[in-house]
Amino acid sequence: MKRFLFCLAIIPVATALADHNALLPRPQQVQYGSGTTVLQGLSVRFTSEPSTEDLFAAEQLASRLSAIGQTKVEIAPLESIPPKVK
Repeated sequence: MKRFLFCLAIIPVATALADHNALLPRPQQVQYGSGTTVLQGLSVRFTSEPSTEDLFAAEQLASRLSAIGQTKVEIAPLESIPPKVK
């Protein structure tokens, strides 16, 4: 009976967590403006060697932005990063 009650108690928590997109952290504040962002020609870039998790996140982000903007958002190869100015 205790397990059943525990499962009932955890359902609202699990449901609340399922609504959050794990790719991005929850913002502390959101302000919507009237401007727009052009996604055409946009690419996801890394400033250092990406890990497997970084590549996965970049692929998910590029895929979602491509779908929303109805244009291809590329993941730029690491070699395309300009050298840092010292």
